[in-house]
Amino acid sequence: MYGSYYLLGGYVGLTVIWQSGHFLLAILAGAVAIALLGVVEWGVFLRRLGGQELGQVLTTMGIALIFQSLGLVIWGGGPHTIRISAALSGSYQIGTLFFPIYRKAFLTALRKVEIPDAPRGPIKLDAYDNPIQNLYVRKVEKKNGELRSRPTRWYSRSIWVASDAGLARHPHLLWRQRCPARGLPGT
Repeated sequence: MYGSYYLLGGYVGLTVIWQSGHFLLAILAGAVAIALLGVVEWGVFLRRLGGQELGQVLTTMGIALIFQSLGLVIWGGGPHTIRISAALSGSYQIGTLFFPIYRKAFLTALRKVEIPDAPRGPIKLDAYDNPIQNLYVRKVEKKNGELRSRPTRWYSRSIWVASDAGLARHPHLLWRQRCPARGLPGT
């Protein structure tokens, strides 16, 4: 569903880069186009469907299908390539592996982002690009005829542990050693 919006933003950016040759302007134009689409979609369609989740989902899916079809009509179904900005072209080498510079630039920017109020707790990347977020162990209980779920424990670590020595073969062992909750193995 949301992939159609990403696709449309990408095609708007592609069109701008074809016309102007400016990479950053293309990124900005794609983001602005999708933001405007969201505002119009909310104002014209979704606001009237407040509290009607099924109606909102069906409307959003219908609009996504329309934009998929428009994308095929306007830009065709074949792949399109663009020249990468000079600042992001090239690669760097680690051992025998080569990585594009734009990946490094993206990850450098992403490492600076922390989402403190995500529904499942704060999210950020560690120094080795492992996502760190809370993992909750929940208990389901029946109270007053209703099933309720409550967290009993939580862990704030990444599951796959990368380090200078490489990816840990048995991350569950490191998990237990780093467990922050009291009364659990390794504490």
